[in-house]
Amino acid sequence: MSLLCSLYTNPSRQIDVLREFIRQSDERQVIVNWIKNAVSNIAKRIQSLTGSSHVNVMGVGSGSGEVDGVILNELLTTYTTIYNRVIEPCHVQTDVYKTLVNNCHDFCKVHFDFRQQTSDQYLQSRHHDDRRRFDVIHMIQVLYYVTDIEDTILQFYHRHLNAGGVIIIIHISGQQTAWLRFNKEYKDKLPVFMHDNSTSYDIEGALDKHQLPYSKSVLPSHLIINECFQEKSRVGSLIWDYLTEADQTEQFASEELMRDLRGFISRDQGDRKSVV
Repeated sequence: MSLLCSLYTNPSRQIDVLREFIRQSDERQVIVNWIKNAVSNIAKRIQSLTGSSHVNVMGVGSGSGEVDGVILNELLTTYTTIYNRVIEPCHVQTDVYKTLVNNCHDFCKVHFDFRQQTSDQYLQSRHHDDRRRFDVIHMIQVLYYVTDIEDTILQFYHRHLNAGGVIIIIHISGQQTAWLRFNKEYKDKLPVFMHDNSTSYDIEGALDKHQLPYSKSVLPSHLIINECFQEKSRVGSLIWDYLTEADQTEQFASEELMRDLRGFISRDQGDRKSVV
């Protein structure tokens, strides 16, 4: 019998899981490298349109702020002041974000506005007198958790984005990667699994449907899973929790489920690396 609980009910464990994932995967560095180049080009293009030294930014699902920090530092090479609205429901993540802000001198040029809400909550509760629009809105690995991807994108695009502004979305590729196969295989077998089965193809379909212009990039990354096969490995335990989105997967999952999970990743990646 499986007694799994959602990882998101244990914020401190969630932080540990994400940090270990970053250590065992090159995904964060791949994203950071891409963002530095993309945001630099975006900033110059927007400034050429507006002529302004100020930019409004919104982060949707910003987590603990590390990627936001990269975006803001890149924007500060072009702009002298930034208004940055942060939409993040987890108070533990937000506390880490605020510590990051306090430790960075350059962020004195940034006005931070923290909203402890999910994306859905934010869109539903926005005050009618809040007419601020944003030049850059980023949604990095967050659209898995919204009620309706198409509606979410459209609302941010039409209600929140400035003319000439840009929305940056990072989402799992529709190509047949190991993570996509895992997602599809265990969506119904893991009762706490919050990811939907959406991919970049769903996002492209929504944009095409509404004739919204976009460009796309593919960012392959790898996750080292060796420790998942080691008994009593703390690293392995944290990676399992990342994959399943459950708290203490190895401790509370049934023996049958764990055999199935190990068999799946063993078959899928013989070199003990998963392309995510």
